[in-house]
Amino acid sequence: MIDGDPNNFLEVVYSGQDINFRFDGVNYFYQDYWNNGLFYMEIWEYDNPDHPYLWQYQGTKLTECLQAFVEAPIFKGKSFWKVEKEITWLYLY
Repeated sequence: MIDGDPNNFLEVVYSGQDINFRFDGVNYFYQDYWNNGLFYMEIWEYDNPDHPYLWQYQGTKLTECLQAFVEAPIFKGKSFWKVEKEITWLYLY
């Protein structure tokens, strides 16, 4: 991971914090939230909030959702661990 550690990145995902990151020249925004007993994860293009979600997931357990995130072919058909060296963690202050 560029400008960060992939395990720390996943810890932030697991802790429920919003994250900005870049992959393949595009900035993305990750968020999650609880609603009516379900945990939701969402990723979309940061610079284009009207663009459909790149990825969404809902589950009843946070661990299930995190596993879905790392396994999903979100990044041009590849999973997180296959492209993590190409992802830049953007810290916005």
